[in-house]
Amino acid sequence: MSQNPFSFESPVQDRERFFNRERITRDIIDRLRLMQDSSVIGEQRMGKTSLLYHLSDPAVLRRYGLDPARYVFVYVSFQDAAHLTPSLFWQRVLSVIVKSVVDADLHTTIERMLGEGEIDPSDVERLFLRVARKGLRVALLLDEFETVTRAVKLDADFFAHLRSLAILPVLGLIFVTSSRRKLNELSHAGIVGSPFFNIFDTFVLRAFEQPDAEAMLDTALGGTDVKFSRREVDYLSLLSGRHPCLLQMAASHLFDAYAVQGLADTDSSSARLEHVEREFNLQAERYLRHYWQQSTNHERLFLLALSALRRSGAPDAPIDLSQLQQVYRDAEMSARVLADRGLVKQDERGYRSLSPALERWVVHEVTRAGSHGDYVAWLEDNAASLGRPVDSLRESAATLAGVLNSTYWPLVTEWARKTDEPQRMVGLIHACAQPTAERPIWRDYARALV
Repeated sequence: MSQNPFSFESPVQDRERFFNRERITRDIIDRLRLMQDSSVIGEQRMGKTSLLYHLSDPAVLRRYGLDPARYVFVYVSFQDAAHLTPSLFWQRVLSVIVKSVVDADLHTTIERMLGEGEIDPSDVERLFLRVARKGLRVALLLDEFETVTRAVKLDADFFAHLRSLAILPVLGLIFVTSSRRKLNELSHAGIVGSPFFNIFDTFVLRAFEQPDAEAMLDTALGGTDVKFSRREVDYLSLLSGRHPCLLQMAASHLFDAYAVQGLADTDSSSARLEHVEREFNLQAERYLRHYWQQSTNHERLFLLALSALRRSGAPDAPIDLSQLQQVYRDAEMSARVLADRGLVKQDERGYRSLSPALERWVVHEVTRAGSHGDYVAWLEDNAASLGRPVDSLRESAATLAGVLNSTYWPLVTEWARKTDEPQRMVGLIHACAQPTAERPIWRDYARALV
């Protein structure tokens, strides 16, 4: 059996295994050529770091007509930067730059600056002026930059300085940042509205298109003795939503299933896909939970309403906006935000979430996980602050109490404020919590596998 070629725990650094980002790559490199700054946004494990690595690949630069000898690419991750001061920020950046610069004079200058401890902003400006005079351009690839914008010791003056460095072409400095959302949405109060955020063109990473998902699978399997069937590929695409990391995860489990005695046979397709779905659900849970935790209550209500409607209807039926607004009045606003995040997909037929696995997780989280309790008593105790929703839920409170996780009593009660059909809302929640709503995704694919 060949070695499993699918990896989902680390960013892609092999350009031959990098897919789906051709247009974004071209557009950002065009901006590098023009000395313009770019911001890449996308959810966790959507491929932001992989894209930053890809942009710095000399072969990729040559493909788009840039001379790699003129560019110094500096990758810095800010996964934990809440403690940063302006001086610590530049120490972190310069400590990476010094490893990439081959010019002896520049190397000595940067080493001296690092040795001084405190770094003066004017010294930073003079350094990049010297870099530019040597015919070089420095592209700062700043990963997880939202942490920087939340560091309260980095004030408006600091970001004004960054902006001045970025907009002066004589300095040869270019910023490419990555973050989970737009930078101005993630900033601390002291820098909200900073002109720094206006210098970026924004590029959003979403799930793969189907042809790119298939190309990734084919390329990975190319050197192995395993070949996925057409139906298996379709199943992996649906299960993962073609999310780059989740697709690799699902494919990895399918590849491993072919090595399990008794699962590789043609007539074992059902057992093979059941194995994939079971393992995928266990491993994907941390990502799905993260997306849920990073969502506002408005976004959570949309995901819950969409998941409930989808799981109460035909398995493959999208839900149009009018259906969503019947049960959640603020659906349109939340749909736009979630589409930008890549957690909701929209086509001419309507909306669906990233994956039925996400829908199933949302329903389980709200209706199955955690402890139950006396929802009726909770409603009465909070009647004064809750207002009208209490009246609409009183009759159904006992029914809901048996299926709701008490953690989400406030969320579901808030839903009652945002619907014109509270009884339908109750019915959707109750229906989703029933065992009959458990439809394994693999069943519809195993029947027709070839």
